[in-house]
Amino acid sequence: MMSRARPRAVVADDSHFMRSVISDILEEGGIDVVGEARNGREALERVGECDPDVVTMAGETLIKDDKITANLQNTVMDMRLIPLKKVVGKFPRMVRDLARELDKEVEFGVEGEIEEGMLVRIRESERQVALKCDAVNAQEEVVVKPLEGLLSGTPGLSGTAVLGDGNIVHILDVVTL
Repeated sequence: MMSRARPRAVVADDSHFMRSVISDILEEGGIDVVGEARNGREALERVGECDPDVVTMAGETLIKDDKITANLQNTVMDMRLIPLKKVVGKFPRMVRDLARELDKEVEFGVEGEIEEGMLVRIRESERQVALKCDAVNAQEEVVVKPLEGLLSGTPGLSGTAVLGDGNIVHILDVVTL
């Protein structure tokens, strides 16, 4: 595999809005979004066309078709992985602080693995999310508004990231990220 300057991602979600939010966060974190898909079948096609390093799948309809998910797992290249918990170490504290500020209860859990080479970029994304969360009180149209919605009891960001080698990161919502 040839080394790339920036990791490449395909973003799949049945919601155009969520594809846009996820793409913005990845781009701000130094990850190039090279393809988008509305469903699992399109995601599989984009993986074949775009040769991404990461595939994110969000939305209930994308993870229902086990055969397509299995094909994505087999298609995405092998990667060196580290536990996701190491990547988002400070994120639980940030979410708890935001929950206290909004006077909401939060449960936080982390499971899964992620490519070691993306650690720095994801930490930068984490910082960007923190900055956007800080802006929630000042600006209602902030991209991270789904986090505020999640903390108020409405469904938030969810999905599955397929990370080569058959490893999958399931994100049930922003709180369990």
